[in-house]
Amino acid sequence: DISATSRAVSVSIALAGVAGAGAEGRTTINGDVKAYANDATLNANLGDVLIDADSIHTARAVTDATAIGVIAVSLLKATAEVNGVTRAFADGAMTINSDLLSITANSDSDALPDGLAVSIGVVGGAGAFVLGSVDRLTEAYLGARADTAPGAATTVTVTGGEVLVEAGSLATVTATPVSLAIGVAGVAGAVTQATTAGATLAYVGEKTTVTAGELDVKAHATELVTALTVVAGVGALVGVAGASSIATSDTDIEAFTGARAGNAPTVGAATVVTITQGGSGDGTVVIAARATRTANATARGVAAG
Repeated sequence: DISATSRAVSVSIALAGVAGAGAEGRTTINGDVKAYANDATLNANLGDVLIDADSIHTARAVTDATAIGVIAVSLLKATAEVNGVTRAFADGAMTINSDLLSITANSDSDALPDGLAVSIGVVGGAGAFVLGSVDRLTEAYLGARADTAPGAATTVTVTGGEVLVEAGSLATVTATPVSLAIGVAGVAGAVTQATTAGATLAYVGEKTTVTAGELDVKAHATELVTALTVVAGVGALVGVAGASSIATSDTDIEAFTGARAGNAPTVGAATVVTITQGGSGDGTVVIAARATRTANATARGVAAG
């Protein structure tokens, strides 16, 4: 949990006093979390092999700007970002022999920017720019990484058992600024943007041979994106309020075997999957991707003059 807090206060009390306050807070998380086996032989006779990567990241940015004067102007900017990679994999010249193989990657990412801009004066102006984003790659895979040229072959044998390759992500972006201007002429504005991007991928890549009793390849993501802007311009003569909110969910969620969709298969790098029911394996292959997305954008402007 990483946070940045910025506060600016300016006060000018005079007939021709000018007060200006500006503040900017930015929090950026760029973290790579990886669990992997590469160019190795793993033998777990009568046992299981688990390769698991998990991450929890929270970026907070809180910014306040207050100006009081005959002419008062306050401006703030708050930015919270979560980027990077959470990745679990087995690749290269791998040989795995076990009763159960699980390769799982899970990420939980929160971007929470917030801000308050207040100006009080005969002429008052307040502005806020609040931006939150999660742009993270979460992936679990066997064999060659997607969008790269395959190297050495990967061989997995789980006789009568299950091979599970699963990637899951949870992303929450909430941006909720308030901009308030009070004066004979009060002008207030705010721009709020909340976005998710990146990808959640689960796959058996190219140049990989899997022999098992069951294969499950699953990718799932849940995203909640909220942009809420509240703006008020209050003036005895002139009141102006402008509000803009944008909420965008634009993440790829994919489960597949072989080459990724849109990529040409590599010659001589086939993906071979052989599933035979027996032991704890039910003889099935399941390849599934699921996404739950909620995006809310609300802008409220109040002007009184």
